[in-house]
Amino acid sequence: IKTEEKELIDARKAYVEKINKLANTFDLKKDAQNLEKISLIVTALTDKDQKVRETSIKILTSLTKDSLSYNASLKPENQIDAIKKWKDWLESKVKNYEVQKELLRSAYLIKTAGKIKTAFQVGKIKLLVDALNSSSLEDRKIAFSALSEYARKHVSNEVREDFAYDPSAPEKVRSKPIADWKKWFTQKVIPVAQLEEKKISNIKTWGNTLNSKFSSLEDLNKVSQLVSYLEDHAFEVRELAIKTLVKLSGEDYGFQAEKSILLQKDSLELWKIWLKIKGENIKPVPKVKKVEAPKKAETSKK
Repeated sequence: IKTEEKELIDARKAYVEKINKLANTFDLKKDAQNLEKISLIVTALTDKDQKVRETSIKILTSLTKDSLSYNASLKPENQIDAIKKWKDWLESKVKNYEVQKELLRSAYLIKTAGKIKTAFQVGKIKLLVDALNSSSLEDRKIAFSALSEYARKHVSNEVREDFAYDPSAPEKVRSKPIADWKKWFTQKVIPVAQLEEKKISNIKTWGNTLNSKFSSLEDLNKVSQLVSYLEDHAFEVRELAIKTLVKLSGEDYGFQAEKSILLQKDSLELWKIWLKIKGENIKPVPKVKKVEAPKKAETSKK
């Protein structure tokens, strides 16, 4: 046998053995979310070997309790619709897995962060609140666990007893608590993002209107705000602020928006000194007193 043919035979043998091994070792609890294994099994539904197809559908049916009209005794080309159903099922599973992975990341961020102060964190809270109504119990549990811990640590006065939400409760029972969570999000959380958006809008406007020779108290107040924004919690605010200040001063004093503020005390101090020097050169415009015209003497009536 030629080397290439032998390699193909060996590869085929190893593949069949791998599928058979999966049939004996597949754990419904541990491997139900193992997309690499499940993807391999779904692909095997199109195999030329009936025994391989039988092994694959047996594993998949144990997962879903449904064969989706697939028949291992039929050739793959004669059951294209059934195979498509399994591929769609796999695609849906992959999407759900990605959603859950993002939920877990968001849950960790909210659990470990302090009270939310950025639009980025607001987005994570929204993801968790929306997941309270997920069709997946696991997703609801992940979201609720994070929101409950956040509320207990930071907003216990706003969220009383988790609004009586229970992730395991029927949908009808969950609807009122979910509405309360959404109301809290709208009234208490969204304003954080709106404030950040206002700061960003201000910086962009000032970047277009201010110049290095600013000389009015009004302009000085705007520049003072820019310097204060260097200590903002939001990266985008800090980044836009330093870019605008560099444009005005020609200096950055070593400040880096992506770097922790706690590690940039010297840079921040230099910016405050720069602002103070600028302020010393700006004097308030003296108010001009209005000179009243002399009143005309009243002529006596004859």
